[in-house]
Amino acid sequence: MVFVGAALFIASDSLLARNRFIHPFEWADVLVILTYGVAQYLVVAGCLVHVLAPDQLRRRQALRT
Repeated sequence: MVFVGAALFIASDSLLARNRFIHPFEWADVLVILTYGVAQYLVVAGCLVHVLAPDQLRRRQALRT
């Protein structure tokens, strides 16, 4: 999930750069915001999956006892 989010960040930045510096196109603002928002969601969700993984929480509790 994090990798796909990072790839969408690259796509968002590429769309933004293309729209600003090469050739403006219709729906650029919508596409940039859409890819940026989905990228943020995927990065955060992917990180939370690893941080809040139930197996890791159980292992940590077992190591503390």
